[in-house]
Amino acid sequence: PIPTADDDQDPVIVTSLDGPSWMVLEDDSIHGQPSETEVGTWAVTITLSDSMDIVSEQIVVSVENRPPNISPIADQELWIGKALEIDIEIQNCQTCDIAVSGLPNPAISDNKIIWPGQEIGRWNTTIVATDALGEQDSATFTIDVVDRPAIVIDEVLADPPNGISGDVNGDGARSSFGDEFIEIVN
Repeated sequence: PIPTADDDQDPVIVTSLDGPSWMVLEDDSIHGQPSETEVGTWAVTITLSDSMDIVSEQIVVSVENRPPNISPIADQELWIGKALEIDIEIQNCQTCDIAVSGLPNPAISDNKIIWPGQEIGRWNTTIVATDALGEQDSATFTIDVVDRPAIVIDEVLADPPNGISGDVNGDGARSSFGDEFIEIVN
């Protein structure tokens, strides 16, 4: 509540508020949420009344811009051809312009970078968020696009030899199905 005092000890009521449209008077309290374009100094007139007098007081309210703040983004690694989606978390920005550099043809939608990852390489990527007043923040991270690992087959045993030499899994019995194997180099 707005602090008030009266020499006669009469109840004091806040009767009106003259200020910016985003500022409201409710239950003897002033509150509001300015947009990011309403930065500056605002003169506000508060009118108070008791049973005998009406008094107006002027106060000055300063609204400062808080620049955008991008949360850090971890480095990324993906296989070629795998789409990448990264959520961009930005504080203090209702309507930021978002730009991405260092990455070929990214799409930006709803504070999300979407990129198809079609080229092998290392991409040093920077995101810049700019608010309505030109204040900026940036975040830099690396995207490594790597080729899918090649599968190397080292050995294939499709028809185990007869007798105990065909017991390649060491279970004491030769089996035409249980002793077949494909060895992959990892």
